[in-house]
Amino acid sequence: CNGRGSRLFKDEATHDVQTIRNSLGEIPLAGFFAAGEIGPIGDESFLHGHTASLAIFRAI
Repeated sequence: CNGRGSRLFKDEATHDVQTIRNSLGEIPLAGFFAAGEIGPIGDESFLHGHTASLAIFRAI
C-alpha cells in the first residue's frame, strides 16, 4: 500500500525491508508501494489498505 513506508512508520522508510530481512536474512529484494490489495475475508473480497504482500522465489 502506498500509505506504508515513511508515511506509516515515521522516518523508517525501510521498515518492511528490515522486517523481511530479520526473518529471512540478507536476500535480494525488490518491490513497490501500490494503491492497495484485493483479498478475501471469509467468502467476500475487499480492498485492503496499509498492507504488505510478499512473494518468495527460489531456483529449482
